[in-house]
Amino acid sequence: MSRVPIDEAGRLESLNRLDLLGSAPEERFDRITRLARRLLGTPAAVIALVGVDRVWLKSALGLAPREVSRPGTHFERALGSRRPYTHSGSEPDPLGMRSFAGKSLAEPAGHRVGVLAVMDPDLREFGEDDLELLVDLAAVAERELGRSAFDRMLDEYRGHAAWAQSVMDNVAEALVTIDQEGRIRSVNRAGVAMFRRPVGALIGSTVPQMLAPEDQDELDRILRQHLAAPAESFSVHREVTALGGDGTRFPVEIDLGGTWITEDETMLVAVIRDITERKSAEARLVDALQKQERAIEDLDRISKAKSYFVSLVGHEFRTALTGIQGFSELLAEQDFDPEEVKEFAREIHNEGKRLTRMISEMLDLERMESGRMQLNYSELDLNRVVAEVADRFQATTQQHWMLLDLDAHLPKVEGDADKLTQVVANLVSNAIKYSPHGGDVLIKTGSRDGEVWLSIADHGLGLPPEALDTIFERYARHESKDRESIGGTGLGLPLVRQIVEMHGGRVRAESEQGKGSTFTFSIPIQRRE
Repeated sequence: MSRVPIDEAGRLESLNRLDLLGSAPEERFDRITRLARRLLGTPAAVIALVGVDRVWLKSALGLAPREVSRPGTHFERALGSRRPYTHSGSEPDPLGMRSFAGKSLAEPAGHRVGVLAVMDPDLREFGEDDLELLVDLAAVAERELGRSAFDRMLDEYRGHAAWAQSVMDNVAEALVTIDQEGRIRSVNRAGVAMFRRPVGALIGSTVPQMLAPEDQDELDRILRQHLAAPAESFSVHREVTALGGDGTRFPVEIDLGGTWITEDETMLVAVIRDITERKSAEARLVDALQKQERAIEDLDRISKAKSYFVSLVGHEFRTALTGIQGFSELLAEQDFDPEEVKEFAREIHNEGKRLTRMISEMLDLERMESGRMQLNYSELDLNRVVAEVADRFQATTQQHWMLLDLDAHLPKVEGDADKLTQVVANLVSNAIKYSPHGGDVLIKTGSRDGEVWLSIADHGLGLPPEALDTIFERYARHESKDRESIGGTGLGLPLVRQIVEMHGGRVRAESEQGKGSTFTFSIPIQRRE
């Protein structure tokens, strides 16, 4: 943490000039703390102004007190640091908080006068992304402090001729005076730099002429309205797009406030701020918020899918165990002829294989996703793998026909024979399982662009378009009335995707509900390191 000496006298003088100590809460500061609390996920967020021995909470969300003692507080430590200050401890501080992250706030002269902070009564760590968001929010808060400082300067110096040039040339904002004809009478150095035009080109022109065409008419109407009624007090704030002398468009905010009446004429004062940096910070904050909301939605979807998966697997396990338990109890309690005993034994064996397959799928998927599974590469003939799998499944069904359209010149590939056999078997099993009324299962192979590909098409139930987005995700399983009687854990397709991607390949699905599905995967012929 970088600590720097503080000019305490100058700091307190700047703080008093802001005229914010003890003032009522303001929406412009509350808006920042609301955003900080939401983006960083803490129950409390404050904008604190640090005095001699007290800390005033100008905006306090999630905290009751409006002021606290300064000595030894995290606010005091954060004030002395250029970088964000963080603390996490098992003992709560006087505000009941165990975790604190704060960024010092400087007013336009550079004196650090306060702190933007987020707090949590629970222990938590603030990551780099959190601290970047805090810095962006602090920049927005400093802009608001700058507005307070400048408004105070206007109150002190308006009407004094000596103020005009000295103040105008020593503020960061463009400061423009406008005469009764609506033309620019004077502009400070910041305005010349902001609009990238020589002062001679600005004097005598109008403020609307420095704006993008879409914003000119409204500001021209506002200026004419208030120049026509100089005795009326007013304050106008607008965010518009300005045009630089080189044609560059950039966002600015314009404050028109008060009428300056001299001995011989009436003039208006316009304060123009380049808010490009603030808009960028706001865009980053909005993007972060949107990402956070998408992440929450994804977590919610995954949580629901996981709960459904646990329920589904539990059902599949209970079904298999019920079969094993039932047949074994019958064998133990009754006498059967040898053929019946063999039949019961086959059922117990099949249910045991089913349990083993489900457990293996779950363990394999976990090892693949964690990177703990290695492939055993060898040269293999994908056509041969397809033929063996098709023969094995053809022997189990009389309703389905395995139709093979295999490329006779298919090159051999480097891959894990067992895992690629598992991929083909899972896809063929799905084709049969989701074609309950039978039909052809067409398996094709081919090669292109240094890859071999395989597709398996059925004429079964098919899938709706929205299911294709998640069909290869873990815990995803599309449910409908015509699928209620079809068993399975939904792990087959996630396993297919993991194995294919471990080979450096891709897998995709095409489907039309009620007409069937086609699953296609491709892998490189040569192993990719």
